[in-house]
This record gives sequence, C-alpha cells and structure tokens, in this order.
Amino acid sequence: MTCELVDQRLDRYIAAAVEVLESYRFGMLHPSAIEVGLRVRRGLRQAFIVGVKGPARARRGRRIAIRLKLRRTGTGARSFRTIRVRLPGDLEPGTRTIRLAGTAADIGSNPEEEGNVSVLFDEAPGADQDPGSDSVAAVRSEFEDLARYDGIVASIGDRPEVDVYRDPSLRITGEARTRVRVTR
Repeated sequence: MTCELVDQRLDRYIAAAVEVLESYRFGMLHPSAIEVGLRVRRGLRQAFIVGVKGPARARRGRRIAIRLKLRRTGTGARSFRTIRVRLPGDLEPGTRTIRLAGTAADIGSNPEEEGNVSVLFDEAPGADQDPGSDSVAAVRSEFEDLARYDGIVASIGDRPEVDVYRDPSLRITGEARTRVRVTR
C-alpha cells in the first residue's frame, strides 16, 4: 500500500468523523481530543477465498468445522484456515446453504482515485433541512458505527450475518458457499 493510498483512506475516515460532528445541530460540540492510530507494514497481507469444504451433515445447535482454501495476493501461495460456525438451534432440518464472506476491499483502494479533503468544507444541498443527530449519545453511536469488522461473516438462508472468524495477520476477502444437511 502506498503512502498516498494510506493518506486517501485516512482522509475518508476523517471526513466521515467530521460529518458526524457536524450532524449535531442542537448545540456546539467541543471535542477535547482526537486520537488516530495507524499501523503500516510492508507488503499486502491479503488472501482470497478460492474454495470451501464443510461437513455433509450436522445437527442443529452444534458447531461445525469449515475449511477455507485461500490464495495470497501477490505470491499466489495457497493456504488453509479451519473456522467454526455454530448452526442455530432453531434451524429447520433440511439442506441449507452457508454463505461465508470476507471483508470487501476498502473504499479508496483504487490508487487512480483522487483523495480530496475539500469535501469536508462543502455544504451539502439541503443540509440545513436535516436535523442530524438529536443527542450527544447519538453522535457517539454514529462514531462507533464508523468502525467495521474486518473478518469473515457467515449467513444461513435469510438469517442475519454473524461474525465467525478474524485473522489478525491476514485480511481475507471473497465469498464461498457450502451446503450442509441439517438434522435434529
């Protein structure tokens, strides 16, 4: 990742944070401190999901082991990770598809995009009509929502996604599906 790309991503997060602060229209907020943490390492530590293998059948309410086949960007090296996914206890018996999805690439990953902080100071059309956050607690909640999970999520059918695995040294991207016959 180039320094320019890091700078663009940082600009976007700062812009989002300023937007949250400006959304509070019922008084003046006075932030007392701003803390930014940044870790930069040489090389891209990213892999794509290229395959998945799970059990043919499993009991509902149990944890199942699913093996992910990964391929590193840059080197093409192949590796595996075994993750555990809990099947919901109220899952109806039958064949179910488990969808596993890694974290998508960041907005601004394209080095051809231009980073521009001037958007911070432009007034959006109709912004004066939007009351924004109505309490300091709502502003805090919006700040917390700026963070995003950078691991693998699983979903079964139309159920909501569940965080299932995060590798601290490797960002896993992509998507795969496996089918399992659920029994009582």
